[in-house]
This record gives sequence, C-alpha cells and structure tokens, in this order.
Amino acid sequence: MKASEVLNAVPELRPVSEDSKGSVASLYTLPGAPGRVGLISPISSHFCGECNRIRLTADGKLKPCLHSNEEISIKGLGYNEMVMKFKEAIFRKPAWHGPLGSENPSHAERSMNQIGG
Repeated sequence: MKASEVLNAVPELRPVSEDSKGSVASLYTLPGAPGRVGLISPISSHFCGECNRIRLTADGKLKPCLHSNEEISIKGLGYNEMVMKFKEAIFRKPAWHGPLGSENPSHAERSMNQIGG
C-alpha cells in the first residue's frame, strides 16, 4: 500500500514535528494512541542520496544498498580485516539503486526477511 493511500485511509494521522534527520520514514502520530507510525516511500520519494545505512545479514554479509545484489562477506574475518570491509561497504554505497516497481524489481536477490530490512 502506498503511503498516500495510508494517509487517505487514516486521515487522523498527524506528522511528527521532531527532526527525523537520518530517517527514511516520515513519522506520524495518531491522537490518543501510543507510539508513532513510520511510512517509507522508496519508489515515490527517492532518498538514496541521504541514506546512511548498510546492512549486515544473518549469514555475515554486508549490503551497501538494500536493493543491490552486492554483498561483502565478513564471516570469519579478524577485527582489522572486518574494519576494512565495513569501510569498503560504506564507500561502495551507490548514489541510487535505480528505478523500482513492478517492471523493475529489486536486484537484492533475497527477500526482506532474509536481509533484515
């Protein structure tokens, strides 16, 4: 479901005014309810240039981009080697993962629950 559809379906949601720098989600509150709602729009709101995340998979691979098939193994490495691989992953982050949609699926080659995204 698109973020705009969620906002249309739940018009009571109010934007959170606090600074969400570094967050890819737009945050909302529902008056009278605990917690916050985070809506992420990776297709309609490209935030790749602001993304400061890399992911570590459960099987010991670093992913510089959630939607890339690139993975850098750190399994079995010592501390110094691991630091070098983390730096490599950070410097290899792409500026943009390219278009996503039904005709352009993610190149991740794993489902989100396998990645940890």
